[in-house]
Parts: sequence; structure tokens; C-alpha cells
Amino acid sequence: MAEIITASIPKADMAALVDQIKRAEKVLGKSTKAAVQMAGRNMVISLGAITKISEKKRKIFERPDKQWLTDHRVARWGTYKYSGGKKYWVPIHSRGAHGKVTYKTLKSKRVMVWDKATGEHKPIEFANKGKADKDQIEMSKHPYLIIRRRRLAKRSWMFLKARMRVGGSIQDYKTGTGIIGAVVWRGIGGVNPTLIINNKLRYAMTALKGGEAALGGVVGNASRNMARKITKRLEGKY
Repeated sequence: MAEIITASIPKADMAALVDQIKRAEKVLGKSTKAAVQMAGRNMVISLGAITKISEKKRKIFERPDKQWLTDHRVARWGTYKYSGGKKYWVPIHSRGAHGKVTYKTLKSKRVMVWDKATGEHKPIEFANKGKADKDQIEMSKHPYLIIRRRRLAKRSWMFLKARMRVGGSIQDYKTGTGIIGAVVWRGIGGVNPTLIINNKLRYAMTALKGGEAALGGVVGNASRNMARKITKRLEGKY
């Protein structure tokens, strides 16, 4: 029988998935590896289904050290980004650290302009057809706010699904991201093949709806989906 590596999975759900692996071997005539592969595919499908997609843009926050109050050369508004799992603040300004700064208020979502020289804050005057004046850049459109990899967590499970048969590492060429996961097979020449699904994205678990606790329901969903697919194949519908 195949070994399945798990984390905090209810025993009843694991037993149900193992039963479906045995069933796939018996009634569909699959090899043990093929049956485990089918289970693995249903696992990552279930994980992808409960993975959230982040907002398109980051939120705007005031500079945490309040330095803008005494130094007009620094930006008052910015956002938070992550590097190596650590959170850091990034300033946002329209023309370097000097001049006028545009921003959108968090409550009213109104676009404002701040003159650093005078300290004056006033709404941006829009030209005809609702377009902003050419020399004023809406802070909400600043590239720092755009989350380029917002769908990567969800896509990563589909990449792993595509690697389920032959194994190997995966990466996201669309965003230029390096290795983000791998599928590893061990002992495939014997009677007890082992499948390891490794998602290396540091936020893969936090992106799940319900967080890491959601893993508890993934195997149950996978076993039920697998059971339906086996039945449909027997009926010639899949």
C-alpha cells in the first residue's frame, strides 16, 4: 500500500482516501502509483479550490515613524511590502521625495494632493471627462501598490497538479518567480510508492480560506471527489 505524508489530517478522512486508492486499484485496474497519483491530483484540486486570491492593490498607510511631521523631504504615505518573510514600509510619492504628493484617503477614497512646501492638503481638481490633471499622479495607481503575484498561490496548486505524474519542480514564468514547489516520487519501483507534494510558497498556507486549520477538510473533500470520479468512470461518464 502507498504511504501518504500528511499534516494534521483527521484519521477518518485519511482512511477514506486510502479506501479510494484501494478502490481505484481494484475496480479501475490502476497500479498503486497511478491510484496514488489520482489521489494527489484530487488533493491539490481541493487545495486550489480553497485558496484565496489577494486584492489587486496594497493598502496605503501613513509613515509609521511620523518623520514627515518634522522633515518635509520624506513621504508621509506609503505601503507595506515583504522580503524574506519580513514586513517593511515603502514610501510612495509622485515626484521624488519633494514637491506635491497625491494620495487617496482610506475612509472617503477621495484623491487628495499634499503640498509638502506649505503643508496644505486639498482635493485634486479633475479635468473634463473625470480625468486628473496631467501633472498630478493618483497615488492609487502607483506601481508599488500593484500586487504582481496576486494569483500565484492559487496557480501554484495547478502547477503541482500538472507535475503529478512525472514529478519535478515548478516555477511561475509569468512573474519570473523561481522554484515555488515540487512533486517528488519515492519507491515507485516497489509496492509502497510515496508521493510528496511540496508547495514552497511561504504564504501558501495563510492563503487558504481558514488558514492552516482548513487542511483538516482537504483530504475529506479529495476522497469524496475521487469517489465520484471512480464511479463516473465505471459508468462510462468520465
